[in-house]
Amino acid sequence: MKKNLFDKYGGVTTIKLILEKFYKILLSRMWAKKMFINVDMEKLLLHQIQFVSFAMGKPESEFDDERLRKGHAGLKITEEQYDETIDILVKVLTDFRVKFADIKLIGNAIESKKHLIVNVPVIKSLDKKKVRKLNEQEQYNKTKLV
Repeated sequence: MKKNLFDKYGGVTTIKLILEKFYKILLSRMWAKKMFINVDMEKLLLHQIQFVSFAMGKPESEFDDERLRKGHAGLKITEEQYDETIDILVKVLTDFRVKFADIKLIGNAIESKKHLIVNVPVIKSLDKKKVRKLNEQEQYNKTKLV
């Protein structure tokens, strides 16, 4: 019988170690540190263990999408922050000797929930200079079409 990733890498014990290292790195980022002020990290860790267990294919593991959406609502998480968070997770998984093919599977499971996590449209996460440049480019494109 083929092992799922959850069992292959040591179950909850390993996931807890992965998440502890992940949060140590993540919380060194100022933008992330601000988001976790007044957060019960023990409670969050329990939720994250459940989420990563789901992402690693733990049998009979489900994750409540609504709870995930509510947990991230109001945090104004941008695409860039999401991407940086995933990069940190990939680094930590690599440090724990998780195989690249398995990291891709875990990443795909997490990516399937991205729409519940990222809640700032890309345009709002751009700085004013970039927005101005995009507007100028749009105006230029319109004049070329006329």
